[in-house]
Amino acid sequence: INIGSEVIKVGSPFDAHSRHLTCRFGGRIVSYLRVIFVDGDPARSQYVSLGGHEVPPWLWKAGFVEGGAGATHPDFQRAGLYVPLMQHCFRVAVQSGHRYVLGACPDELVGMYGDMGFDVLETRTVEPKPGWCFRSHLLVGDAEQILRERSGQGNVAAMASAVDFAGLRAAA
Repeated sequence: INIGSEVIKVGSPFDAHSRHLTCRFGGRIVSYLRVIFVDGDPARSQYVSLGGHEVPPWLWKAGFVEGGAGATHPDFQRAGLYVPLMQHCFRVAVQSGHRYVLGACPDELVGMYGDMGFDVLETRTVEPKPGWCFRSHLLVGDAEQILRERSGQGNVAAMASAVDFAGLRAAA
């Protein structure tokens, strides 16, 4: 994918069971997110396969999709593009029968994901590629919890509108 003047290789073994979400400006992709349909198979999880994260058994049983490999061109960062991509990720998840979206991020992005309604499941040091080592936080977004917290802080209301649009209704 060309993001601005940079070429970012996003092709991976996860592509065979993924949906690619993009934001374009002037014909070029300026922001990207991959939604992976894990379908209960740890080999289909980028966070298990590449990051060595441990997904809790209850989440394997419940089922989830992963939102990952996100990137935004530096000229478009902090321009409000990532939240709409995550909204679309939640729409895709809910419309495909999933309540949970799994993500992972480095320290500096935990707050952003928290503002969207994600909770940290675990933290560990990962090395997805040789020489690329960082502290990674495995996160989960619960569509039902986001609906209940619709009036919460940050971008929870935006995520809730996407979940609602996708057809999930808050439990009474």
